[in-house]
Amino acid sequence: MYAGVQDQVYRGLKGRTKHASSAVRDTRGMVLNHGKEIASAYYCACCGGHTSDIRHVWPKREPADYLYGVPDQDPTNPGAFCRDYKNFRWRYSFSGKELGSMLRKTLPSKLGVERSRVGEVIDISIEDWTPSGRVSAVIVRTTKDEYRIAGDEIRWVLMADPAKGRILPSIMFRFDKIMEGGRLVFLSIAGGGNGHGVGMCQNGAIAMAKKGYTYRMILEHYYPGCEVVKAYQ
Repeated sequence: MYAGVQDQVYRGLKGRTKHASSAVRDTRGMVLNHGKEIASAYYCACCGGHTSDIRHVWPKREPADYLYGVPDQDPTNPGAFCRDYKNFRWRYSFSGKELGSMLRKTLPSKLGVERSRVGEVIDISIEDWTPSGRVSAVIVRTTKDEYRIAGDEIRWVLMADPAKGRILPSIMFRFDKIMEGGRLVFLSIAGGGNGHGVGMCQNGAIAMAKKGYTYRMILEHYYPGCEVVKAYQ
């Protein structure tokens, strides 16, 4: 276990709380199954109102029908469970020069192209959106070539803060652009959610718990068709 994002900033014994320890004891031996197999229980900080279809976000990973995305709300009560999260909605803006500087660093890193082959940015566009409102791919057109970036890799190419290594919060977004003389001079990215969006929405789950939903109800909402079962004592 590591005190980093790969293990959700696990803090060891110093990070224990009364409520967390109680939850661990009360759910001892419980696992989430899909049929007779343990489910791949992916999760993110905030889904932005609808969880992701794993096939669109991570096309190279094992698909599962309980990871095809669900609305993050109670059908009888409009409004996303995670709507009060700080990154439920966000916006980042770049000049054409800033975007070009970013892409000359990120495109070679993610696509393996030579930096000298990137050229100057002419335009950037969204290819399409998935049913959950996420971008399927972006197309970057430069003076030397055209590049297609798909799925969650978009977040590592269009970074929120390249200087600090902060990737884009999610791929649930729209573009607002200003073009001059046939070239992009300003790009604003308005989006929602934080993370890949596959599986459970952590802030949505917190909101559900505060409303009285049990842990079984929460898990069965985010992983439809799955069931919490006792696997060991």
